[in-house]
Amino acid sequence: MKADNPDRLMTSQQLAEIMGVSLITLSRWRSAEKGPPFIRLGPTSVRYSVSAYQKWLQSQAG
Repeated sequence: MKADNPDRLMTSQQLAEIMGVSLITLSRWRSAEKGPPFIRLGPTSVRYSVSAYQKWLQSQAG
């Protein structure tokens, strides 16, 4: 799975694979309000914007 389309929304599973982290890690980051920004589509549905992820990733580098 590539994070190449900035308008695309990724599932937690897709982002976890790209980042090399577990779903539990992403869940913990959401609860702690850290990690990549996310969009909650419902009580159990979360998505990550490719462009927001890329901006967050750049902010972590420096």
